[in-house]
Amino acid sequence: MHETRKVPVLVNPENFKIKKLKIDPIEIKKENSKKLNLFLGIGFVLFTIFFLWNCKYGIFKGQQESPEPYSVVYNINSV
Repeated sequence: MHETRKVPVLVNPENFKIKKLKIDPIEIKKENSKKLNLFLGIGFVLFTIFFLWNCKYGIFKGQQESPEPYSVVYNINSV
């Protein structure tokens, strides 16, 4: 056997080189901004429609009668 002064290489280091990925942050920001603007726009329109419809018909109001005036409920003048 031959003796060498080099340290034996068990793995080929060429297979483990770090590859730099080129990511364009401006392109990602534009794409995310478009999605966010679309989501917020649709959400705002739906909320506005629901809010205006609820103001007119009032699904959360319940079935309440119109309140009576104070003098009708407690007839103070009849005493």
